[in-house]
Amino acid sequence: MLTDSYEIASAVDSDLPFTTRVELKETNNEIRERASWIFIQMAKVSCGKRLLISEDIVKDLAVLFDDSIEKIRSNAYEAMLYLSEQREGCEGVVNAGTLEILVDKLISEKTERILVLTLRLIQQLLGVEQGQVRALNTPIISRVKKLCESVSSELRRLSCELLAAIGFAYPGKKRVIEQGCVGALAELLFDSISEVRASALLALACLTIEKTAKVELIEGQYLERIALMLDDESLQIRLNAIQLIANVAEHPLAKLEFQNSLDRLRELLENDAEIIKRFADRAINVITWRP
Repeated sequence: MLTDSYEIASAVDSDLPFTTRVELKETNNEIRERASWIFIQMAKVSCGKRLLISEDIVKDLAVLFDDSIEKIRSNAYEAMLYLSEQREGCEGVVNAGTLEILVDKLISEKTERILVLTLRLIQQLLGVEQGQVRALNTPIISRVKKLCESVSSELRRLSCELLAAIGFAYPGKKRVIEQGCVGALAELLFDSISEVRASALLALACLTIEKTAKVELIEGQYLERIALMLDDESLQIRLNAIQLIANVAEHPLAKLEFQNSLDRLRELLENDAEIIKRFADRAINVITWRP
């Protein structure tokens, strides 16, 4: 049942969505789990996405974020992730008030696997304009910042990525800086997990368009650590470090500090991947520029 797109589309056009909607409120755990699974399948096809939004079934699925059964909570998140893959579905999920609920789940949800889904879904919802606007009317930044301290490397990584998404544009960029996230992200440059370091660098590269963020890294004495990451074996870390250096080196004090990195940047310009060469050239130009 519901194993291919034709079967799912036929089910969407039947009474199944409406009988299944009722089953989401059943006290029987197995019935609720089956019902939530059915909506995962429907959220995979365009006609199913439209129905879940137009009939407000998305709101019934959001109620399952509080379900006592982990598998049912997981199913609700998975359905929402499929539903918000495309702009129309993403806007529908945001307009249903889901984002505000998810921000609260960053505190109340205690299961790591579900928290991972929460962060993934929030990031997906930030892809539409109203997602950013509504997120900034919640305590999202302080709660994500707290998750940067998680014992879970996956949660640390996703938290960095979410701060990068919030801080990509204004006014989110200034809000993230104002709430003390630059220092929290800079500390993750020392993380033992490569993917966390890469995500922290990316977030900092987004924020250091602002002079305030550059100054925080300079005064926090993080420039040496950033320069050392040019030697990292990970291409992504080298790339993100170069982009961060190019931003921060616009400040006179950082320009002076990064003079020591010019030889390494020139080596990368000669011998690394094409994308690294392109950004290394820009960083060299910023460091060596004189008025």
